[in-house]
Amino acid sequence: MLKAIEVKPEDITYVTTCKGRLHHLKKTLPKIVNQSLGGMIVVDFDCPDGTGQWVKENFPQVHVIKVNAQPIFDYSRSRHIGGHAVKTKWIAFFDADVLVSEHFFEKMAPNLREGAFYTPVSDDGNTWGSCFVEKKLFDRVEGYDEAIKHWGGVDTALYNVLSFIGARNESYDGKLIEAVQHSDEERLVFTNLRDVNFAKQLATIYEICKLDIMRIEQTLLDLEFRITLRQTTHNALVQMIESSSKTTKFSIELPSKTLVRPSLGKKITPTVKRTLSFEIQIG
Repeated sequence: MLKAIEVKPEDITYVTTCKGRLHHLKKTLPKIVNQSLGGMIVVDFDCPDGTGQWVKENFPQVHVIKVNAQPIFDYSRSRHIGGHAVKTKWIAFFDADVLVSEHFFEKMAPNLREGAFYTPVSDDGNTWGSCFVEKKLFDRVEGYDEAIKHWGGVDTALYNVLSFIGARNESYDGKLIEAVQHSDEERLVFTNLRDVNFAKQLATIYEICKLDIMRIEQTLLDLEFRITLRQTTHNALVQMIESSSKTTKFSIELPSKTLVRPSLGKKITPTVKRTLSFEIQIG
């Protein structure tokens, strides 16, 4: 049973990021600023629209974090930066294009429970990243997965590691929020991707492999290993597409294991090297 605690809007900090989405933020941020939150953070990730300056001039109560010299929009790192600056017990992560209803946070706050994170129930996949998570849980899993350097899969990756450490995935009414509609081309403007389907396929493959390895190792994976895993899955998918194949195989080397047994002696104690193999099938 989840622990019942009294949560108020002032226990929540709203975090959003912006790169080339000021036209969206001008619609969404005004609906946030009067909702009595404990904090509001906008991460200006080298936005060419001058987002940080606009926020400071129009909503000085909002904390702006300016990140310079970032031609590619790193969704994970930008949210990571915002999340780690939060001082309240709860974080509300919302994209710059997500509109919230009147009194949204007043309605949500009393329903939040310790040990859980909250995602919307909605037919609109564009709001899937609109979540509430305890700050201590966010810090425990080290935030968003920075091995994911472009659009696609970062929200699911966070939810997966939160579930892995035992946090409960609770839901809230997705009708209380709405995404500003825009094209897939706009999603990819500041990325090195040109194919949304490729991004979704890569995200799926990477998460399945990562979760399998986490279960085997019974621990979260460090960033260096995740970067290697991400690159391996990326290369495998690219090779399959370029060869017009419907299947491909690849392997991941896991950390070696040595079980120290003094009775064997150091010279004959075995070290076990482990490799995990995967096969991708599409179509």
